[in-house]
Amino acid sequence: MSVKNSDLLTETPLLTTNFDSGSSFIAAYKTYASLLTDAPDVYHDFCGLTLLSLAVGRTPISMSPYSMFPNLWTILIGRSGLERKSSAINLALSVLPDDYETLPNDFTPEGLQESLSKASQGLISKEEIGGFLESIKKKDYMSGTADLLCYLYDCPSRYKRTLRSLRFELSNVCFSILAATTPSRFVDTVKPSDFNSGFLSRFLIVYGRREVSFPRRSMDRTDFQRLEHCRALWKNIYSLFHETKNLSFEFDEQALELVNAWQTMREEEANVCTDPRDADLKGSIITRMSDYVIKLSALYEVNSVSKSIVSKLVESTLLISSASVEKACSTIDNLLTLQTTNLLILLTADNISTRLVKLTNVAKAKADADGWVKHGTLLQHMNMTAYEFKLLLQTAYERELIETKQEGKATCYRPKLK
Repeated sequence: MSVKNSDLLTETPLLTTNFDSGSSFIAAYKTYASLLTDAPDVYHDFCGLTLLSLAVGRTPISMSPYSMFPNLWTILIGRSGLERKSSAINLALSVLPDDYETLPNDFTPEGLQESLSKASQGLISKEEIGGFLESIKKKDYMSGTADLLCYLYDCPSRYKRTLRSLRFELSNVCFSILAATTPSRFVDTVKPSDFNSGFLSRFLIVYGRREVSFPRRSMDRTDFQRLEHCRALWKNIYSLFHETKNLSFEFDEQALELVNAWQTMREEEANVCTDPRDADLKGSIITRMSDYVIKLSALYEVNSVSKSIVSKLVESTLLISSASVEKACSTIDNLLTLQTTNLLILLTADNISTRLVKLTNVAKAKADADGWVKHGTLLQHMNMTAYEFKLLLQTAYERELIETKQEGKATCYRPKLK
């Protein structure tokens, strides 16, 4: 679903609008996107943040042991067709100016480096990243892709490499990734080692569940006005950060204390894990999520002062406030609640297979004459928390291992006949 239409935007006379000229970019974007698709609200949050990261570009964030940059790598996780992942991504792409060059969404290591040698900043978007994640493990021609991406994630100022007789020289690399896949595809493809190696721990894993539903409609002039409003806000931010020299971010004293307190608290949680494998996995995730607290803090600061950034600059430095850090910590906390639960319990290939077999066996053993078993009965015999059980049922349903029906207020399940 793409709503880019330069002709409509230039030829259709715009009505007088009531858009708040002081509104933040993310608020404006969420209004635009949420009225065009019933995708989960959290998708719009991270699509808006990704757009902000592109506008800010390779602006350094002063933080030891070395400067960071606000590039975001995001994977939206949602059921096929039901969560509108592609619509969410394409609505974000529609805000980018027509002449904005995105990076190729399919590439080999050589192809990516060649593209970055021509345009070192931009966006890689993939509506289905599952196949890519699988190919970098199994295809010879994709060998080294994960290592390359891990290195480029840190936005090196200089990068030289020779691959298969081709020499690449890159400078000031900084790109974001916005991608999507389904829970079942993710479970089938991903192993804890992908996080322990540092590759997938560099991604924000965003689980979404659609809470509302509304029918499609014709787009009207107000929709295009909202789009143009978002583009205008985005262009203003882009112009400032790409045309002003030596801009940087720095945390004020109170904000820095909050960042360090959050990281200390999360690291202590990893330290108490009794299983070394869980500790390794949780530690690798928390390290990168600490980086994202810093990145999101910078982006939330830009968003909060998007109409008055210049007035907030102190000698070309934009100070990050404690309010922006608090918002970033809250966002990452919400992600970690889902991410660690899924990864530690359900995203281990052997574990998920074992649990699905047990689910099927329990369903058969406790079923009535017609093969149905109630939700409460299944949960009682699975030795899992209600949340873990919910995720397992979702995976079983997506793999067409079970079917469901309502019996009064009770939900019932039975193994699905193939």
